[in-house]
Amino acid sequence: MSTTRKKLIHKLKNKYRLVIMNDQTFEEKFSLKLTPMNLFIALSSGILTLTGLILSLFFFTPLKEYVPGYADPDSKRNVAYLILKADSLQNVVRQLNNYIENQNDIMRGKEPQSDRDAPPLSDSVSGSIDLQKIYENDSIFKLEMEKGNPYALDEKSVRPNNISTFTFMSPLKGLITEKFNFPNEHYAVDVVAKPSEAVKATLNGTIIFASWTPETGHVIGIQHPNDLISIYKHNSVLLKKVGTFVNAGDAIAIVGNSGELTTGAHLHFELWYRGNPVNPEEYMVF
Repeated sequence: MSTTRKKLIHKLKNKYRLVIMNDQTFEEKFSLKLTPMNLFIALSSGILTLTGLILSLFFFTPLKEYVPGYADPDSKRNVAYLILKADSLQNVVRQLNNYIENQNDIMRGKEPQSDRDAPPLSDSVSGSIDLQKIYENDSIFKLEMEKGNPYALDEKSVRPNNISTFTFMSPLKGLITEKFNFPNEHYAVDVVAKPSEAVKATLNGTIIFASWTPETGHVIGIQHPNDLISIYKHNSVLLKKVGTFVNAGDAIAIVGNSGELTTGAHLHFELWYRGNPVNPEEYMVF
């Protein structure tokens, strides 16, 4: 053994006394004999014990979930499920957007674009939505409108019995200034109400049109179940965007006087069933 190593071991084994005494009276209060080696062993043991306690705290308590990179099996399964659900929702949104675009084309008198068509949604995701059937009905309606006068409709078809089970909500409480008149080709009711009054959705549905036209101003349209469509014209402000789902009674616009074909602030309200105009007064009270 070298001389240097012997000196180091000797220094580590040197005994020292740690004394605590009163500074004024020099009375000894506490004393402890120790060596550098004992002090080193005590500090090392304390550090190892503290490290063990901290590791045990993380491994055997819920705190382990906060460790970066750690995930329990349940969390992994939940993440995988959320990823699949998000992917399914993206497909739903994409196909609904395609449907809304085709509806807008139909309302503008254009042919729906076939490249927007998407495969039918699964029942677990789409519920009762049958996009293919909707597209077929819209195409049939457009062909009928193009045969001649777009308003040359059969007056007998404007009273469908199978929508009488719906509970319609009046879109605006006010005074009817012009009623539904089939012979005069006025396929709506005009309702006057207080300025800044909210226009409300008559049934649950999805906004398929929300835009400005020179003749009718701010117009908003809603696709309802069972091939029903409601149209609200001459609004001052539109409160909903295309693709938004609304419930019956939700505010969708503010009554106004927009567009060229208006003589004052009022709501021009139309109700259509499978391409035929329906008299709104037969199903709701204004």
